[in-house]
Amino acid sequence: MSDNNRSLKNTIEKLAQGIYHENVLTSFIENLDEVLGDRFETAKDVTEQVGNKIIETIENTNHIAHEIEEMSKRSFDEKEEISKLNQSIIEKLKNIGGNLEQVKTDVNESINMVSEALSSFDEVMEITKNINKIARKTNMLSINASIEAAKAKEHGRGFAVVAEEIQKLSQETNESAKQINEKINYLSQEIKNVLEKINYIAELFGVVAGVTEGSLEILEKNERFLEELVNNLQSNTLILEDNIGNLNMSKEDIMDLINTISMLNSVIKNVLMMQKKIKDIKI
Repeated sequence: MSDNNRSLKNTIEKLAQGIYHENVLTSFIENLDEVLGDRFETAKDVTEQVGNKIIETIENTNHIAHEIEEMSKRSFDEKEEISKLNQSIIEKLKNIGGNLEQVKTDVNESINMVSEALSSFDEVMEITKNINKIARKTNMLSINASIEAAKAKEHGRGFAVVAEEIQKLSQETNESAKQINEKINYLSQEIKNVLEKINYIAELFGVVAGVTEGSLEILEKNERFLEELVNNLQSNTLILEDNIGNLNMSKEDIMDLINTISMLNSVIKNVLMMQKKIKDIKI
């Protein structure tokens, strides 16, 4: 084979290889453009779906946060009303407690007075016992005087009259002492009954005072708990508002990202379309 033929053959082979490589590269680029376009379209769709879901979640969160904020405001207003009511009840209970304490003091004084009265009745009982003793002794003296008057006959007649009067006086004294003793026993028993009732009332007042004091403690604890609860709710509301602000910023960023991806997808589509047109013109 001549040198010219060899040179021509080499040239033809190089041209064939170049055409083959160009065809392979062109096919690869066309397929790559198609794959990139499809992938970018898919990425755009997924990004839009995820972004829309996130935006929907943010909007729902905003709605819930708004409701929580309204609830917080209502809770604060209700807390103020409950606090006023609690204060009113506490003041009334304190007044009742003060009145109960005064009543308890009065009852104790009454118990002391009744106890002193019972002691006085005991003293009167002792006095009536002494009167009975005197009456019995006087009666014995009158009996002895009557005996002596009987012995003296005519000379003792005046003495007998005196003895008879002394005996009557002794009997009347004894009867009066007996009646006084009965009255004192009756009054003493009545006063003891009254004293028992007063003691019972005093115990009741003690129970009521204890319940009142316990109620005051419970109301004060409830008011402190309610105050703390409302403060925590307001604090959480402020934190939630900050988070909502951050979410709204994220929402804007997501929307910007979706718009950017959509624009980029449009640009890539236009580039691919222009590239295809250029290839068609080249062919």
